[in-house]
Amino acid sequence: MPKLGIIREIERAVKHGLVPGPEDRANAARLIALVCDTQYYKNRTGPEKTDPPLIVSLKALAGAGQQDSFFARMRANPPGKLPHLRYTPPPSDKAEFWDDVLTELAPLFEDIRAYAGDRTVHNWLTDRQAFAARFGSGDGSAAFRFGWWARDTRGEEGFHKDYNNHLSRMLSQEKPEWRQLATAAQMAMLRAVGPTFDRGWPQDFTRAGTQVEAFEFGGGDPDGSLLNHLVAAGDGAPGTTWLKDCERKIAALGHDTVADGFRQWLKPLCEPALPEIDRDVYIGLEAYSLVFSPQNASVFPTPLPERESAGYAAAVRQSALKAICAIPGLLFQRAAGDYVPWQFDLGRLHGELSPDNVAVARGIALALSRLPADKALPLLESLAGATLIKTGHYGRTVRSQKTGAACVWSLGQLGTADAAYALGRLRRRIDDKVVIKSIDKALEAAGSKLGLSGDDMQEIAMAEYGIGDGGLRVEELGGVRVELRVVSSAKAELRSIDAKGKSSRGIAKDFKAAPGGSEMAGELEDAAKDIALILPEARRRIESAWRDGRHWNYQGWQDRLIGNGLLRTLSERLIWRFVGPKGEAFVAMPRGGGLVDHAGVRCPAPGPDWTVHLWHPLDSPATTVAAWRESLARQTIQQPFIQAWRPVYVVTDAELATQSYSNRFAAHILEQAPVMAILKKRGWTAYNRSMHGNNAEHERVRLILPHHGVAAEFWVAGIGTRVQDIEAAERGAALYAFIATDRVAFFALDPKTGQPNEVPLSVDAVPPRAFCEAMHDIDSVTGRTSIGNDRHWQDRGGNAGHPLSERPEFLDYRERYSAGQASGLAKGRRDFIATILPGLAIANQCTVTDEFLIVDGKRKTYKINFASGHIRMAPNDRYLCIVPSNEATGPRPAYVPFEGDDILSVILSKAMMLANDDKITDGSILTQIG
Repeated sequence: MPKLGIIREIERAVKHGLVPGPEDRANAARLIALVCDTQYYKNRTGPEKTDPPLIVSLKALAGAGQQDSFFARMRANPPGKLPHLRYTPPPSDKAEFWDDVLTELAPLFEDIRAYAGDRTVHNWLTDRQAFAARFGSGDGSAAFRFGWWARDTRGEEGFHKDYNNHLSRMLSQEKPEWRQLATAAQMAMLRAVGPTFDRGWPQDFTRAGTQVEAFEFGGGDPDGSLLNHLVAAGDGAPGTTWLKDCERKIAALGHDTVADGFRQWLKPLCEPALPEIDRDVYIGLEAYSLVFSPQNASVFPTPLPERESAGYAAAVRQSALKAICAIPGLLFQRAAGDYVPWQFDLGRLHGELSPDNVAVARGIALALSRLPADKALPLLESLAGATLIKTGHYGRTVRSQKTGAACVWSLGQLGTADAAYALGRLRRRIDDKVVIKSIDKALEAAGSKLGLSGDDMQEIAMAEYGIGDGGLRVEELGGVRVELRVVSSAKAELRSIDAKGKSSRGIAKDFKAAPGGSEMAGELEDAAKDIALILPEARRRIESAWRDGRHWNYQGWQDRLIGNGLLRTLSERLIWRFVGPKGEAFVAMPRGGGLVDHAGVRCPAPGPDWTVHLWHPLDSPATTVAAWRESLARQTIQQPFIQAWRPVYVVTDAELATQSYSNRFAAHILEQAPVMAILKKRGWTAYNRSMHGNNAEHERVRLILPHHGVAAEFWVAGIGTRVQDIEAAERGAALYAFIATDRVAFFALDPKTGQPNEVPLSVDAVPPRAFCEAMHDIDSVTGRTSIGNDRHWQDRGGNAGHPLSERPEFLDYRERYSAGQASGLAKGRRDFIATILPGLAIANQCTVTDEFLIVDGKRKTYKINFASGHIRMAPNDRYLCIVPSNEATGPRPAYVPFEGDDILSVILSKAMMLANDDKITDGSILTQIG
């Protein structure tokens, strides 16, 4: 009896790559038979009667009860190829018989053409006796049935045009499209070409089966053990054991060998293309294959007669007649030109992968994480693009989300900057939120290997699209200069300048018509679209540094935020705080390749051990903040978001009195849909208020700030009877159109769970930065969504329901809001206007107070509220309504300090208009002024 230890050693060796041959398996089977014949095995007792370990190991070696391996099954069932061609070489005896049939077909077709031209001609098509003399009575097939003949309306016998076969359908046409019949010589050529004609054609990945020759790896893995391992990865994330075994198998074959094998299999999947082929030969092969297909087996007599036998000639004539009636593709089409792919060829070229091919592609994607990054990265990016990017000629589809997800995972595992760039490129081309989330997760995984955060990796992955100094990219073709310019943190603009210096929007026709111009134009247009999508996201990441406590090491900041031309359009408009290893610090802006302070004095370059922080007004005394504001206004630098003028929210006496909450933004009425959308975008957990009620968790509008150890909670409640969407309300999803605001409270986070405690903090115990950021979000959303600040409500059409007439308190609220006290943002607007007012032409007519900009016009004196932008007229504070459509025709402010504050622009525009109220021509405004 063999020892169990020896058998198990052999079994382990097999698992690690040893391939048992047929003799080894046979010996294992013999040992099983010997063991099973022993008394010990026969007399097993107990409820389980399981096989002893020795038998289990022997069965594993013998392959007992196992199916053929994936590699073996795929080799036995090779996949289809593209273009669509199922050519099978015919048996030699049938091929010879068919050559004789072709010889007989030639005179038959002459008779058919004659009959088609003159239905009175006398031949076997019109004379039953002539038919019988030529073909005999037949064998009962459709070609010989009496249905060939029928009485027509004139009582004459003849060919019945309605009989259902190919010949009948051809003759029923007014002008049959006769094609040239293939000759025996052409058939011989097809027989010679057929077996090799589709060699090199791409695999049809939409069908079961997969080409496995690449997985032999040049003879290094003849049984396909690595392929069998790849397809066993499962659907979830790969396990540690699977990865270790994969790494061991790859090492045994060699990284270069495995990469080459993977590349060979992936090429037709990632670079699908139909080859140029001879159209005549292609169509001839299809027709030839059709002749010998099982569906046309009745054309040939069974058994085939001997060539020298007495009945051979009659059998050939009968088969010729059957072929005419049964095989529509029998004619060899002579047509010039290259092969034009069939529609289903193109569809399958980019169609969804079959399950077998998904298993292989996904296994390759996961295995590539075990290869060096320089070998794996190009293959992973190419495979991810081929399987995740929607494509296809007949409906855009994702070829395999499972495979793409595996590629994303492996790119994250590579953990290199180049892998991050690849993930960033992939992220910009995908609109599926689930996939984008997995890419972000992969970026975080790559960042953890590099010691960088997910936001750092997003910056590393961000392309710059050729944007250089000044946010500009220039291309010249055909005598036309095209500029791609970043004009804001959410927009890039394309302009063309011709040889005469004339500028126009978009890309000029002459540029596109130049050699390479069409491709370059497409690239520039795509870049403009991408920038409009990714730059706002980059702005959000930088702004969130205040709440996340994020900072950069100086070299990383230089490489990513300054070295990247696109990100530089944001970072060079912001103020930064540079902190040394001993706590020394200074505040500066990037300018001219260096750093300058608010006075324009160049600062010394920080060392590599310095860190860079996004400066906040809380970081400096009021005099420094004012100096930076004056510097930005003097240079007319518009910041991508509010920074220098960012409000500093100080705890008020009223908030100290309430202790655990703030009523600073209570008692407002807001439009719910934009409120929730804006807060979610800024990181809040926010759910719409439903008329059917919300659960306890959904009632909370909350911002969690882990870096500061607190969470802010904003109380809101639905108000009124209007719903956001009438159709949705009819389906039971009745969401309030408006909400009323209440208190803001702060809660400490549990150090273990990261969740807010139940007891609120005293407002003076909240970290100042956290307090400011939460209050700024609520201040901003209140100003942007308050119904009292809705300048469009005056004219909503004749059938519109007036939102402020719904409930009396709505009207009262708007009156209060129009004359309300200045919020933090309103104070920032006031400070900015006070800074720039001396340089404006209307300075002598304007006065700045705490809450209003007072404008002395020629006809009236006006008070413009800094919080709402609403206008009151002296002496009795009568409301002046300026319809927004008319505002567009008035003067526009030349400069505002930061993007995103429409109210500030409106205040300045109104002030310029009202200072010259004697020039107003709008009748509706003049009527109100009186």
